[in-house]
Amino acid sequence: MSRIAFGTDGWRAERGAGFDASNLARVAVAVARVWRDEAPADDRPVLVGGDTRTGSAEGVRLVAGVLAGAGFTVMRVEGPVTTPNMSHAVVHGGARGALVVTASHNSASWNGLKIKQDFGGSAEPSFTARVEEAVAEAPTVRPVDPDGVPVLDPRPAYLEALAGLVDLERIRQALVRPEEPLRVAFDAMHGASAGYLERLLGPSSLVSLRAAPDPAFGGVHPEPIAQHLGPLRAVLEAWVEPGIGLACDGDGDRIGAVAEGGAFVNAHLIMALLTRHLLEVRRWSGDIVKTLSTSVIIDRLARQYGRSLHVVPIGFKYVAAEMRARHVMLGGEESGGIGFSCHLPERDGILSALLLLEACAYAGTGMRGLIASLREVAGAHAYDRVDLPLMDPPLVRAAIEGLHRQPPATLIGRPVASWGAEDGLKATLEDGSWLLLRLSGTEPLLRLYAEAASDADVALLLAEGRRLSGAASGEA
Repeated sequence: MSRIAFGTDGWRAERGAGFDASNLARVAVAVARVWRDEAPADDRPVLVGGDTRTGSAEGVRLVAGVLAGAGFTVMRVEGPVTTPNMSHAVVHGGARGALVVTASHNSASWNGLKIKQDFGGSAEPSFTARVEEAVAEAPTVRPVDPDGVPVLDPRPAYLEALAGLVDLERIRQALVRPEEPLRVAFDAMHGASAGYLERLLGPSSLVSLRAAPDPAFGGVHPEPIAQHLGPLRAVLEAWVEPGIGLACDGDGDRIGAVAEGGAFVNAHLIMALLTRHLLEVRRWSGDIVKTLSTSVIIDRLARQYGRSLHVVPIGFKYVAAEMRARHVMLGGEESGGIGFSCHLPERDGILSALLLLEACAYAGTGMRGLIASLREVAGAHAYDRVDLPLMDPPLVRAAIEGLHRQPPATLIGRPVASWGAEDGLKATLEDGSWLLLRLSGTEPLLRLYAEAASDADVALLLAEGRRLSGAASGEA
């Protein structure tokens, strides 16, 4: 039998190369065993849901049957449901936890299982480590008939919670303004987020794209980044201000955006826009958390508004840990995962989308206007990331070790203010530009991240990263 190993958020594998009914059952049995060992008398229910990809609907029924067969009180969700909706259902219903059959933003050939604990967020690393140890060679529980497992619809309570966190009336007014109404397009990428915004705002209030469930996600990765948002960008290309394009990944926990004219808006700018809106307009309290690879604009806003900023290693699990440890206004990462402590210690793409709409409604503008206003107070921003295959891993590792021992004092002809080695190797220039070199922990890749005031400077920093590391040119 194949070894089951958990990544940054759950277990994932390709169908036919690790993900199948037997392995899914093995993982579900292991989770049940850990839960039982942890608190044998805990009789709170456990919840099971999934996204739109191949194997998810069947997987929900299988996992529900396995957990019920292990003696747990189980409730399953029929039809696609977002991961943050499942996390909310855990907290709202006082459940012990949830299992979500999804591979998030991975391609359609993948599937997996996310574990949510009773606090409404992803399982802590110590918990998943115990699950890995508990995985048996074969399933040891006889599943019950999933038709006998009660069905739960967690969507109404979740939508009600979202409505209480945003000014829906202000958004609705912006959508029907007599002059220059805000136009909105939402791209569900054939994933689980379809229908959520429509139910909150009304189906006629926005243009819905790729809303029909498709196990193949239309042939693209369900990740809301520029190269996968062609249909949304095509719609926004024809729009003038004010307008905004929004998108979520396959299981609805990441956000993407497009401005009028079709320009992609990266997650750094999205987090910065939300930070400014929540500080300046909504006046939410709490600290700010970002990962090491997230924009310096967040630092500038935190200083400007006198908020504490906590910088953590890459991975939302580190953000979530801070959200549970202290009062956090918002926390996010460069891959589009943004969470809010007043809601859940969890990424939520739909709530992020609603808050962007709220920011547009209060500002009386669209996405392009929000970005222009942000740049007036926080400065220019350009960013890029490349993943380089390790053609000669020992050579690259030796080069990185050499940089640790003797880092250069200048990059692209400018002084380096500091070198940090918390999660990779990061050079910060005196003007705030930075370059991060980070070896992947799961793939034979070197990831290079760079931010500067212009695209030209970003390209120069990435070229320096290639040269200094000795990595192969070209993207993976």
